[in-house]
Parts: sequence; structure tokens; C-alpha cells
Amino acid sequence: PKKEGWRNVVEHSLVVNATALFLARKIAGSGQAIDQELVDTASIVHDIAKRKDKENKVSRNDEHTAGATGILLKDYSEEVVRAAQYSGRVAEIFLKEDEQVQAISEKPIEDLIVAYADARVRNTNIVSLEEARDKNKQKIPDDADFYDKWYSFYQKVETRLISLADIKPSDISEENVFEMVKSEMSG
Repeated sequence: PKKEGWRNVVEHSLVVNATALFLARKIAGSGQAIDQELVDTASIVHDIAKRKDKENKVSRNDEHTAGATGILLKDYSEEVVRAAQYSGRVAEIFLKEDEQVQAISEKPIEDLIVAYADARVRNTNIVSLEEARDKNKQKIPDDADFYDKWYSFYQKVETRLISLADIKPSDISEENVFEMVKSEMSG
């Protein structure tokens, strides 16, 4: 396997993890019950199986039956697997607007946090949803319509999470996230 590919996955996953934990801690600090350990674990492993499947040339359509997720995450709880898988398989993006809002309200908050953190992290940079959408559209112009739907969906997720955390989207920044990591490592 290419080490560069795995290195990218590990570095990306660490930034997604820090971003997800930042948001989970903010939400917990506002009095919302949240399983921070679940967020921690799922955000670390969210792309591991996807990378292995890519190496084995398993298509996204075959991932559930032939993919590495079930094998690589077999020792984790169903909740961790569900939250880790959700970020890459968000079927709700294709629902009608009002159905999206309903689906988001019914989805476990931990799943939404991991998926949202993954949406906000491009490679190893924490970016706005707008910037993420625009970078995705530049990278894959044929999927521009999908990324507009993706953006609309994640705006709704952002609205829910931000209201629970009592922060602004701009508070989820590299400066703030890495300051949290630094303070946790030193204390």
C-alpha cells in the first residue's frame, strides 16, 4: 500500500477527530447529553475502511457487502460503526428539504457531529461549509449538483449542532480547535 495515501487518511482523521471533539465538548458544555467517547472513536476510524476499500478496488456500491468496514471495525460497538460509516454514506442528502430537517432531528447527535466535522475538514484544513463545497466542485466538476445538495443538507446539520453548542460556525476554526487540543495535552 502507498504510505502517502495512508498518511493522508491518518492526518485527515486526526483533524476530523479534534474538530468533532471540539464540537462535542461545546455541546456537552451547554448541558446536552452526548457520548463523547463515541464521537472520539468514530471520528478517528471514519475513513480507515474507506481507504482499505480503495486499495482493494471495492466500489462504493459494494462497500456494505464486500467492503472492509465490517472486517476492520468488527471489534467496535454498533454505535461506533454506525457513526463512523454515516459520514461517507449520508442518504438524507437526497431527501426533500422538509424531510431532511425531520431526518436530522431523528439522527443521533454523535453521528451528525462526526459527519459534520468530516464535511468541514478538507485534507487537514478546517474550512467553512462554503469553502468545502467549492473545493469539492472544483475537484469533481461533474458532481457540482450533488455538492449543492450536500451543502444545503450540511447547512441544516450545522444549524442544529451550532444551536446545541451555543457557538457560531466560525468558532469551529483551526485556532480554536487546536488550542483545545493543546490545552488538553498540557493539562
